[in-house]
Amino acid sequence: MDILCFFTGKKSYIVIAVTVGLLYVLQAVLNISLRLYLTCSGGTETIFNNVTIEEELKNLTDERDELVQKLEQYDMQLTGLRREKDELQTKLNLFDHYLKQNWIYFSGSFYYISTTEKSWQSSRDDCLGRGADLIIINSKEENVQPFFSSKFV
Repeated sequence: MDILCFFTGKKSYIVIAVTVGLLYVLQAVLNISLRLYLTCSGGTETIFNNVTIEEELKNLTDERDELVQKLEQYDMQLTGLRREKDELQTKLNLFDHYLKQNWIYFSGSFYYISTTEKSWQSSRDDCLGRGADLIIINSKEENVQPFFSSKFV
């Protein structure tokens, strides 16, 4: 049986966490550098081409707010990806369950083909016991499939 590998996304979670952490570290380094520059130069009113401390603080605060907003967006995306991963894992488990019981997958549906000859009602009861229902194949495409024509005809 072929193994279908899914990207679990753990690497992307780590990249997001490291990126946000690095942004916080960068902000702290910039704040410390600015403080040292102001302390060493003796200037407390203007920095970098007459930009006031209040303006620089406002810029840093706005930048921090943008980073927090992006972090919240990444968190929502992460939650959505986790939900999608869980749904796909559930579908994969169901697919694997049916394949292990010799069901055949065709065109979005699973088929169980029994070689035991039974009455219509007994066959239907067997199908219902498997969580399925007895079908009549009216589709030319289904009738000409290799698993219908070569195995059981």
